[in-house]
Amino acid sequence: MIRQVSSWQERIDDIDNRLSNRHISLDPSGYFLVAIDREQGLLVVRHFSMTVNERGLAVDPETGKPLPACGPLKNELQATYTACTAKEMCVKLFESTSSPVSQFCHAAYLGRELQRAEWALVNGSEYVQD
Repeated sequence: MIRQVSSWQERIDDIDNRLSNRHISLDPSGYFLVAIDREQGLLVVRHFSMTVNERGLAVDPETGKPLPACGPLKNELQATYTACTAKEMCVKLFESTSSPVSQFCHAAYLGRELQRAEWALVNGSEYVQD
């Protein structure tokens, strides 16, 4: 049942919270950490490798054991990308012949995160990746 909300912002927050808790398959091409470099005025994206097993779990490539949900990981940094805007970063990530993203849902997620990061960079607010 959908609960009643009293404002557009509450409605948006409700939808966003529900969608943030849905299952998303891992992208076997890796994962991305989005950050802001305020000193340089740039968005920074780091692409890390990831091994996904037949059950869809991220695993240690050497042992095959599932990776912990938090704590240090040994995944290898594949590339670092920088751009001034979310649009510029999306062009770099998705419009090259060797895009590091293999799933449309992952590309959409990154686009949303990059837009949020750009907003935080422009407005001087905090950015924490969702």
